[in-house]
Amino acid sequence: MEAFAWPITVIILGIFGLIFYKKPLERLLDRTTSVSSKGLQATNKPQEVLKESKSTTVEDLLKRTFDNALLVEVEEKLKQQLAGLDFKDASEKEKLILRIFASSVIVQFFDRTYYLIYGSQISALQHLNDFRNVPIPVDELITFYNVSKEEELELYKNVTFENWYSFLITSFLIYKKENVVGITLRGKEFLKYLIEQGYTTLKRG
Repeated sequence: MEAFAWPITVIILGIFGLIFYKKPLERLLDRTTSVSSKGLQATNKPQEVLKESKSTTVEDLLKRTFDNALLVEVEEKLKQQLAGLDFKDASEKEKLILRIFASSVIVQFFDRTYYLIYGSQISALQHLNDFRNVPIPVDELITFYNVSKEEELELYKNVTFENWYSFLITSFLIYKKENVVGITLRGKEFLKYLIEQGYTTLKRG
């Protein structure tokens, strides 16, 4: 069991991402036509309209999503670690678990975003971060797009500028108001996360 004697946050990290990314990943896999050194190739089928799901009990969720022997084993270790902490009351314990939960969701989001983001989009984010108190015209980002497109013609064959900067908006890394854009709190924290994790910002694209 020494292999599982990690800090609570490290053990739980990523588990809750199954809840949030299970459906998007299923839709991506459903659209995937091939896998190559360039990554997944997917069709542009319109995303299905999400139907309102029926209420789910915690027990149902545990059985359907977390019914795994390894998870049960780690869960027992977590219980032991939580039991060893001195909580003033139940609310303090809940606060810790919620903080761990929120942290794991953020890390899942940042890692998934880093996997998908282009290097030029990171550069654009860094540029916006330098002007975080002064939104800049959307057109000012075209330079980052054009430079990368010239270097990666094949990669950008079907990627328009609108596609390129819309990714930053739908990922909540930047906001758009009329004809100007600025970096969001999530965008700032994403850049900090890259530094803290030692991830390179010089990605392809």
